[in-house]
Amino acid sequence: MKPAILGLVPALLLLGASGASAAPDPMTAGTSLERVEVHAMSGAVRVKLQDTQHVRLNGKERDAKRAGKSLVIKRMLGDVELTLPPHVVLVVQAASGAVRVEGAVKDATLKVASGDVEVLGSVERLKVDVSSGNASLDVALAPAATVDATVQSGSIRLAVVGDTSFALDARTVQGAISGRELATADAKAKVKLRASSGSIAVSRAK
Repeated sequence: MKPAILGLVPALLLLGASGASAAPDPMTAGTSLERVEVHAMSGAVRVKLQDTQHVRLNGKERDAKRAGKSLVIKRMLGDVELTLPPHVVLVVQAASGAVRVEGAVKDATLKVASGDVEVLGSVERLKVDVSSGNASLDVALAPAATVDATVQSGSIRLAVVGDTSFALDARTVQGAISGRELATADAKAKVKLRASSGSIAVSRAK
């Protein structure tokens, strides 16, 4: 059984390790979500931001709770797939696993201990923190966007889509930095990139 997509009326579909599906959780019925938090112990987290809404969990040791317009998913051992409205505030904390976000990002905080982060789409506010792994950002910047990405062990790649001007503050302890010449010092969009051990590459997407 495939999870239903019900426009802006959310449904929560839990898929167990056996693949059998449960009925939609009534806690998620009603108004559109405005904040979603995912705390994953292991497994991939994939998020699409568009004008539909559903949640799919595939694993065990999960705990999903709805409180008003907020949804918190904790103790996940397995994959998480979410389709959420673009206006949602998204917080992802993953101990081990890749995180991928696609679509129009209004406000997202992505923190990963071990794994890669990939963001594709448009951005108003984005914060990325990776302990061990790479950050790959292919994004169009809003006129006053803020992007803050820190990687302790791994590289950062930022490909800016479109012609929005941006100010760049990029630093690395061990590694090369390329693309500084693309920045505009007094631009309203701000990009801050930090790498302790790894390279930083900034480009304009073709």
